[in-house]
Formats: sequence, structure tokens, C-alpha cells
Amino acid sequence: MTGQENIDLKAIDLKMRPRLIRIGRIRTVVRFLTVAVYSAVLCWFGFCAFVFLSGRQVLHVQSEDTWIHVLAGFAAFCLLHLMLMYSLTALKDRESEVMREAVRQMFPGARYRTNRSVPRQDIADSRLFDVFDIDENPAQTMSYGRIEFCREEDGHPVYDIGVTSDIQAGLMERIPVLSTLTVLYRIIVRPIFGTPVESAMHGFRGIFGSHTGPLSCRGSVIVLPDHLEARLGCLAHSIQSYKSKNGARLVVLEDPGFEKLFAVYADDEVQARKILTPAMMQHIVRLQGKLGKDLMLSFSGNMIYYAVPFPEGFLQPSRTSLKDKGHFGQIYNTVNLLRNIPYSAQQAANL
Repeated sequence: MTGQENIDLKAIDLKMRPRLIRIGRIRTVVRFLTVAVYSAVLCWFGFCAFVFLSGRQVLHVQSEDTWIHVLAGFAAFCLLHLMLMYSLTALKDRESEVMREAVRQMFPGARYRTNRSVPRQDIADSRLFDVFDIDENPAQTMSYGRIEFCREEDGHPVYDIGVTSDIQAGLMERIPVLSTLTVLYRIIVRPIFGTPVESAMHGFRGIFGSHTGPLSCRGSVIVLPDHLEARLGCLAHSIQSYKSKNGARLVVLEDPGFEKLFAVYADDEVQARKILTPAMMQHIVRLQGKLGKDLMLSFSGNMIYYAVPFPEGFLQPSRTSLKDKGHFGQIYNTVNLLRNIPYSAQQAANL
């Protein structure tokens, strides 16, 4: 087990509460401005579409009052947009300050980073996402923060990432109208209903990380929740995608409880059975139960990769953090569970 100090999570929640209240106030302003700005943009697109389809000449050059109203509306929109950008910057700064302080207290010696560096090769090697040309199109992935541990035995960094799949990009490239509608929906419509703008642009948003595993695996063994495609759309690999791009196939194991929750894909069925022993399968089931979230795992070479979806982001105060007094406790417990994957996997492998 990794060393875990006795952390007073209640004290951390109490200390951070005044800052969270200020963040809540800024978020209320951002919410109002987001609805106003993106609703205005949506109405403008609807108005332009109406004019174009109806063939009517609504704006007359000789009508000075009409142009005054248009310019006044445009000025108001620019002002609201400027206020939105300023509020978003202030919100991100406050959220980063809170997370940096909370991480320092929850994981002494660890550092919270907000830069946008992404472990692109790890994401590609994990084969958990439909991303194959990641070096040619690095915009498919983005990091929204990470926790770095100073001691090597404490594990690799834990990332909060967003991933846009090849399938999504391919469909939008082949069907320009679909691309336009998708972008408009993600940038304009979803933020109106509360989805963060940055999260709305991705098919997956959540935790990603890796560990050096206790066993070596030829090829890859991928463990996905059996309902993942229905929940996350085309981001998770479909069977057809695996067959056409990876050559991997669905593996049927003799554990009804495990197979009720997970589907396994592997290049080599023998390797899958070597890695996923009965004890390991029971361990994965227990781990997902403790997380309370969908768990995606990949065994490749001597590495274990994991991903857990958090649509609103993980390394940032959530919209419900003021009501949920255990917000930082959830972050602490989730990170520790994921940090301990290689140790618990070693124990399961030895059974």
C-alpha cells in the first residue's frame, strides 16, 4: 500500500468553505452571462436561418432606426461577452487556487498543476479511447489539471482530461453539415443547460492515469463497463472498431458477476485469462463499487491504464460542492483508490 497520512477531511472542507462560497457567487454570475450570451447567439442563428430560408429582406438600409437597434444589440452582446470572459477567467483562477491548496493539504508533498500538457502517448497506448492519430491531431486531447506525486512509490500523475474521438472527428469531416450542427450544439446549446463549455467539446471528460503493473501482458487486455457505449457514445471502442483497427476480440470469461458489469477485449485470449484471474476480476468489481463510477482499465505490456468519467471535471470544485460537504473527501478517496491499483492488483495476482 502507498503511504497515506491521517488527513482531517472535515477540517479541509471547513477551511475551503468560504472560498467555495465566493466561487459559487462567481459561478452564478457566469451562469447568468452564459445563458444570456449563448441564448443570444442561438437566437441570432435562428434569425439568420429564418431570413435565409424565407428569402425576406428584413433589414432595410434606408431604415436608420433598424440599424440603430441592430448596433445597440451588438454592443450589448459584446459587453455581455466581455463580462463573461472576465468572469470565466476569475472563476478558473479561484478554482485553481482552491484545488492547489486542497491538494497540498490532502496529499502532502504533491503538486497541483494546471498546464495543458497531455500524456498523448499513454492515451494512445491505453487503447481505452478511439484515438489513433493522436500525434497528427493533438487537439483530440486536453488536460485540465493533474496531481503530481514527488515520491516515485506514490504513483504516476493523476490527470483530469478531455478526449474527442476519431469517430466523432471522422464523421464531422465526412459530413460538413453534421460538423456544423455538432459544433453549434456543443458550444451553444449544451452550455445553456449547465455543461461547462470545455467539457461540452469532448466525448469523454474525467480521470486518466497509469501505473507500472505487477504482471507483463503481450498485446492489450481492455476492460470496459458493458454499458459504456450507451453511456459515452462512440468514444468507447465498439466491437467493430476493435476488429477493424486493433484485431482484438471479445473474450468470454467464466464469472457471471464480473461479466454482468464488464466486457473484456483482448488481442490474445490466453493473455486475458492470465491477467484476469478470478481474484483479479473480484478485485476489479470491488474497486468499481468503491469508486461509485464506471471504471475503464487496460493492461498493456507492464502498464496498467485507467479512466473514470467525471462529465463536469474532476480536479475542480463541482457545481454541487457547496451542498456536498464531502466533495474533497470524494477527490481524496478516489485518488487514493487509483493510486493503489498496482498494489491491490499485486495482491489479487498472488491469490
